[in-house]
Amino acid sequence: MDSKIVIELDEQDMNHLATIFKSARMAMGDLDGGTILKACHELLDTAEAANPPRFVMARLARLVSLVEMVEDQDWALPKEDTSRVLNALAYFANPDDLIPDDVPGLGLLDDAVMV
Repeated sequence: MDSKIVIELDEQDMNHLATIFKSARMAMGDLDGGTILKACHELLDTAEAANPPRFVMARLARLVSLVEMVEDQDWALPKEDTSRVLNALAYFANPDDLIPDDVPGLGLLDDAVMV
């Protein structure tokens, strides 16, 4: 039997998440896009190796599209949009985000929710 969890976010919640995203980007400092993309690939590899619940992997798999937007030269993403995507990906590139990725059983949950 499948179960469904719905998370409703109001404006205050969305503002809180925006603050978390901004602080994650600041925590990553002046890292270049390549370093952020590499860290996202590593997160996905780590997640696969950790064998988290399917709902976590299904959510994290959506990061692949964001990474591909930046990496694929044929996509021709405008520079401003590339910057936006990298700023969003910076959250996932930080292993010490809201719930550090190395916390057993929970470390990837915040990443899945943030996707």
